[in-house]
Amino acid sequence: MYQQLLSKFRQHQGLVINLGFFCLSLLAVLPFWLTMHVYSGPDLQFHLSRIEEMLANLQNGAPFSHIATRTFNQIGDAVVACYPWIWLYIFAGLRFVLSPISAIYFAYVLVVFATLVIAYYSMKLVSKSSRISFYFAILYGLTTYLVMEIITTQFGEFLAYPFIPLAFAGLYEVMFDDSNRWYLLTIGITGIMYGTDDVDCGHRLIGVLPGLFHQAAG
Repeated sequence: MYQQLLSKFRQHQGLVINLGFFCLSLLAVLPFWLTMHVYSGPDLQFHLSRIEEMLANLQNGAPFSHIATRTFNQIGDAVVACYPWIWLYIFAGLRFVLSPISAIYFAYVLVVFATLVIAYYSMKLVSKSSRISFYFAILYGLTTYLVMEIITTQFGEFLAYPFIPLAFAGLYEVMFDDSNRWYLLTIGITGIMYGTDDVDCGHRLIGVLPGLFHQAAG
């Protein structure tokens, strides 16, 4: 019986791991979601206004707009053009089918899930070990830092966070393994820059993650 279960797990390892990551993501966000309140951080009103502006634009057939005509006091403020916005379409899209609060928290679930998946496969590229990659994904994807980003509503850092392991994995591939995988570094850096114009989250981790990747590879 045990051998059969182990065999089935190996056959569907990717599916099982991804399903497990989704469940963990849901469990991580659920305590906040059940309160049906959004914790008020310093940037909450700013980002909610951006999401509502984007939703209104989508509803009126104008998906790309660089001024805010319905929020920010309806003065045509161009501040929305000064910040990365591509990942906010996740929040705005969910607003079509979910309540404002549920849309935000389900988007959080998706971001945490993406963080776990990207961290897992990034480490697997370097370490070649499923076990090490799983441990790394859990430590990185469910860290207190990410939970604090949910509480403080620092959307920029929160949306850039999933791509940091991919950027370092891509850098490792280019420098030490297979330079033909340069596109991983490109995708990782692009994902970070589309998340925030302030890459402070990367600066905080830049001295830690290379060591983790190098140790795992060794």
